[in-house]
Amino acid sequence: MSANGGFESYVTVTITIGQIPVLIIDLDGNHNSGPVIQNCLTNLSVSADYLSSWPLVLGPYQSIFICLGTYSSNAVLTEAQGNALASFLNAGGKIYMEGGDTWAYNTATPVHPMFMIDGDTDGSGDISTLNGMAQTMVDGMSFSFSGDNSYIDRILPLGSAVPLFQNSSPQYYAAIAYDGGTYKTIGSSFEFGGLQDGSNRSVKDSLMMQYINFFGLSGAAPLLANFLASDNEVCEFEDIIFTDFSAGNVISWEWSFPGGDPETSTEQHPVVTYRVPGIYDVSLTVSDGVNTSTSVKNAFIVVDNCTGTTDAGRVNSIKVYPNPSNGRFYLLTDGVTGESVVSLRNAAGLEIFSKFVNGSGVTELNCPGIAPGVYIISVENRDFKKFLKMIIN
Repeated sequence: MSANGGFESYVTVTITIGQIPVLIIDLDGNHNSGPVIQNCLTNLSVSADYLSSWPLVLGPYQSIFICLGTYSSNAVLTEAQGNALASFLNAGGKIYMEGGDTWAYNTATPVHPMFMIDGDTDGSGDISTLNGMAQTMVDGMSFSFSGDNSYIDRILPLGSAVPLFQNSSPQYYAAIAYDGGTYKTIGSSFEFGGLQDGSNRSVKDSLMMQYINFFGLSGAAPLLANFLASDNEVCEFEDIIFTDFSAGNVISWEWSFPGGDPETSTEQHPVVTYRVPGIYDVSLTVSDGVNTSTSVKNAFIVVDNCTGTTDAGRVNSIKVYPNPSNGRFYLLTDGVTGESVVSLRNAAGLEIFSKFVNGSGVTELNCPGIAPGVYIISVENRDFKKFLKMIIN
């Protein structure tokens, strides 16, 4: 902008051409899922607007993600809101809607029949592990659940609708997708934000990528490289387990660990040892055979000089077997003195259990019913900390 007398002013503006990919309408009193959905979409380079109240217009959006929450902090969709959503779908829209009571307990609105979901029963607070159904977009996914968990509707598919997730025990469907030809829907009775990231494909970013691919949303990145470490600060000779948390149909991994042993790896979940104190970068490049994505985490690992406390021979004598296991395994702590804390965590760092072990020997650790995946065992006492990768199948 300019004016007489030499006055000038500049400002940067952003103009959206066409429809915005996603509108998140977060009516949940606890806001458990909305921010998590928005974060996943950001990681996948999908533009989204976030609202905690009902919008004035729906037309500028390709899809709508609605979070109604779980009793007693849930919202009930009104007749007028259901009419607006039905019109949105009839215009070729896509809707994801989650709610613990919206499918079986609350009164249906004009949009509910368009999901092709039968609200079977009002349900209970019994979600434990949600397993992806075979030969669907979520085949091979399995999530433990820690979200709000009361009166979770049990639902059934109608017509050509496809069940996506089934609760492990008791068994019932908890998410259903429907391709209506001119529109698409996904209905869920559990909160997306309550899913706990696990191993392999069982990561919320990967699940969200499947949802947006099903909806056919524009602007999404085909791959997203991401990873975690079992610990970011260790002593020399201590192992670190790196866990791949990438999203997309990844078929290959290229890791770089400058200063580590090994310095490179093509495993999905490598174990690395650092023998020299220092601060180290880590990078991961993933590929689906066509596209690649790289994540570089600078100063990600700090290795301390723990003089007098680390005995490489003793640390390396700690072993776990059989590995892989069905949930029952044995921990060998040969040459260890004093009391140690043994912990089992999933790949996201959530503790499954912990116990104390005195001295050296063999300790049986039994985890019946644990979901398949990659887990981390840590053995820690006043002299050292040791991480081991445990695979349960």
